[in-house]
Amino acid sequence: MAKEINYGVELQYFTDYLRSDLNEDAKRYLLYPLFKKLYKEKFKIESNASNADGYVEGYLLIEAKTNYNQWLEGFYQGLHYQRKFGLAYTTIMVVAHKFVGIWKVKGLPEHVIVYTHTADLKKSPSEIGKNLARKTTM
Repeated sequence: MAKEINYGVELQYFTDYLRSDLNEDAKRYLLYPLFKKLYKEKFKIESNASNADGYVEGYLLIEAKTNYNQWLEGFYQGLHYQRKFGLAYTTIMVVAHKFVGIWKVKGLPEHVIVYTHTADLKKSPSEIGKNLARKTTM
């Protein structure tokens, strides 16, 4: 019989991240343990993931933001990692204060795909995220 894995501590850290109104950099240590436990050595962060906050090749890209109102720029920022750096994933997760958004890349609305495929590859994912979020909300 397989041994059951307990995620209690890691889920509490994740919850603490969501509840905390600290800057994303100050609380990012609360975000990583759950994904490290779930994906083990496949989970990459920061410089090992083209500066994405979290990445599991072929599966998941995680973008951390400080505030709820940054979720849309985090979403577009996550999409830009694929185009700019070739990261491969099927799901984007944006995590911020009191917010978790999860999207399957396949099946996104056409205007989202058009925006991301016409974005300037010379610009950073964070800059593209902000630009496309402004464009979307106008």
